[in-house]
Amino acid sequence: MSKKIHITIQAGEISEQTVEVAETVTYEELLDTLDINQETVLVLNGGNAVPLTGR
Repeated sequence: MSKKIHITIQAGEISEQTVEVAETVTYEELLDTLDINQETVLVLNGGNAVPLTGR
């Protein structure tokens, strides 16, 4: 089963996109899919920082 996630990336300019991922995907896996170095970003969900292994 999959779910859609809306992503906003702020790196100079703001980029927004919606991606479809597996229900069990972690933030770390999502960043890998988007080819984003996980050591260079802060992942927020609802304004709160989350661990990369979280869902």
